[in-house]
Amino acid sequence: MAGFGLRFQVTPEGPYNDCVLHIKMHDNDPLQQQVSLGMLGVNMIYGCMFMKDPEEIIGSLLDGLTSRRMEVDMFRLTGADFELVDNRLMALKLVKNGLTKAAMFGPDGTVMQPSEALYKKNVLVLRGRFRPVTHVNVDMLMASRRHFKREPDVEKSRMVVLTELTLNDLSSEGQIDEKDFLHRAEIICSLGQTVMVSNYFEYYRLVEYLSKITKGKKLDWY
Repeated sequence: MAGFGLRFQVTPEGPYNDCVLHIKMHDNDPLQQQVSLGMLGVNMIYGCMFMKDPEEIIGSLLDGLTSRRMEVDMFRLTGADFELVDNRLMALKLVKNGLTKAAMFGPDGTVMQPSEALYKKNVLVLRGRFRPVTHVNVDMLMASRRHFKREPDVEKSRMVVLTELTLNDLSSEGQIDEKDFLHRAEIICSLGQTVMVSNYFEYYRLVEYLSKITKGKKLDWY
């Protein structure tokens, strides 16, 4: 795993912008990892300097690479030239464009690094469409949280609750409505919830993914 950051100016003597991302390496050979990191660095510099559309920057990151060699699970773009960029939407685009299987952002909309945010945590996940958030969703969340807390090997101080949206739940006739996604995210975040966007259609695949990064005592699914 590694973090990348680039501070750059779109115009000479213009304001500074920051592009920050986190990657997971899948190559086992150290030399191959160095080559992959070098290619990613070049792609990142080129994208930030010559591309204006944030989705184009994201799409260019793995040029010459594949997600089997490297995964980008966090992307944040900030600065005066990118004031209108909503990084929650960038989290969705990472998953939609196949750079990662899951991305996260907190109640305040700040994108999060899953492996750091969930390490050694006891994770409770509520999956749904949340269109809109209903009393049933809230009741399910509260009931499962009470039950989860009573588990003997769950540390309350290390418990994290996630609401999960899959690409399947966000798709309408094969298309993802980004405005609809942001409306749902706004409502969920206003309830103080952390959101995960994933491409794990099967429940067991999400459990496998979380089991690898949490390293906690207990992982339950409700």
